[in-house]
Amino acid sequence: YDEKGYEIEEASVGPDLRPRPVKDGWAIVKSQYDGFGRLHRCTFHGVNGEPVLSKENGYHGWDAQYDARGNQIALTYLGLDGKPFLLADGYATVRSTYDARGDMIGQSYHGVNGEPVADKDGNHSWEARYNENGNELERIFFGLDGKPRP
Repeated sequence: YDEKGYEIEEASVGPDLRPRPVKDGWAIVKSQYDGFGRLHRCTFHGVNGEPVLSKENGYHGWDAQYDARGNQIALTYLGLDGKPFLLADGYATVRSTYDARGDMIGQSYHGVNGEPVADKDGNHSWEARYNENGNELERIFFGLDGKPRP
């Protein structure tokens, strides 16, 4: 734990109390928090602290960015080199937008250099509309051409 009480390292240990990999392939998870206590980076490591990839998801970790209201506006997946990593789903970064109530009203997918990309289903983005009670009424998916998709 750090001086503010945030968990910055979690290790899976065996009966001998030494780091031991879990089924997903990592033994240690390292976490970093921003000045507001929000988790902004999480990375996976082997028994000796070396960077490893999640066997389930294929990435080494992720970085998150937040807006002034605390909404997560970007999540970037990382490779072993700490740089953006293209997931099998076709993107490295997901960017999100929110309305004044904090409802997520859209997401878009981006490649390792921030360029617009489509996910594995061919969608670049989606937009949602909510009623006055915060219930989602509609979600429209868009392709890279900006046109709605079926």
